[in-house]
Amino acid sequence: MRHELQGTLYPPGSSASCPVLVHLCEGELRVLVSDSWHSYTKQSVSSPAALGRMPRDIKLPDGGLLHVPASAEVNRWLDGQKLSARLAALETNRWGVIASLVLAPLFLFGLFKFGIPAMAVSFAHYVPQAYINTASEHTLLALDESILEPSQLNQATQQEYLTYWQNTVSRLGLPPSRYHIQFRHAEKLGPNAFALPNGTIVITDQLVALLEGDKQVLQAVLLHEIGHVEHRHSMRLIAQTLASSVVISYLFGDMSGMADLFAGASTTLVQNQFSQDLEWEADNYALVQLDKLGQDGESFALAMEKLASLAPASSMERWLSSHPMLKDRIDNARR
Repeated sequence: MRHELQGTLYPPGSSASCPVLVHLCEGELRVLVSDSWHSYTKQSVSSPAALGRMPRDIKLPDGGLLHVPASAEVNRWLDGQKLSARLAALETNRWGVIASLVLAPLFLFGLFKFGIPAMAVSFAHYVPQAYINTASEHTLLALDESILEPSQLNQATQQEYLTYWQNTVSRLGLPPSRYHIQFRHAEKLGPNAFALPNGTIVITDQLVALLEGDKQVLQAVLLHEIGHVEHRHSMRLIAQTLASSVVISYLFGDMSGMADLFAGASTTLVQNQFSQDLEWEADNYALVQLDKLGQDGESFALAMEKLASLAPASSMERWLSSHPMLKDRIDNARR
């Protein structure tokens, strides 16, 4: 069986080229150059993987390069049953291209929406507690040396909150040795509370002032932070961030300019959506715990309203913020 085609030969050691006749035979490549046939075994020649309908370059054992148009016969002769040959066939098939345009986005959506988060949940449960404790201690130390300062609340006020909090932990049956709160002054951070992975919850003086000393409202905020610890959100977010960054870098890493900007923006949006899912999970954890204490979600809604008064929401907040829109969280609490 023989397939005949026209090609271009680039002899070794020369920039010149000449048209040639090529025969692809069973196990043999034959090239007609100036009325003279040159034969090469199939095993002695090599070619990069096929790419759609791009012409094929065949490297000859004498150092020459043979340039031939791409075709199904050429790809079959060069690649046989290799995976690259099957991919090349798909790339030149109209229905294969259409299917890939539909299935590739669906695959990526499923990967980012379900695959990576599921992997992160599994990862979070395998992180040793000793590592979590060490990471939390170093994080708090770094924050104390940068944006946090000693609390300006008097000791009596701090002790009052601590007693109220310990009573809450006891009523919910949570381990009192795991969850403890610390107060810090933070002008740059403003009204805020955050939980470290080991169960330490930091409350800023500014948040206490914003909530006007309402212990029940502050309790709702702290239960939200406990939700982050109970569900190991810190470890999950780290895993999700790393995995999503690797996938996006793999897909767009060889592009530059606007493509790099798009890849960076995509990573931010993906990570923020992950973070929003975790915030919803922590919100709902807090609402369940409030119900166990015989309270409704009003205290949590009031806390969110206080925070909303500081930064009115914009239409872009839903996508660019790492937290859900405050209005949605308030409505969810009241429902």
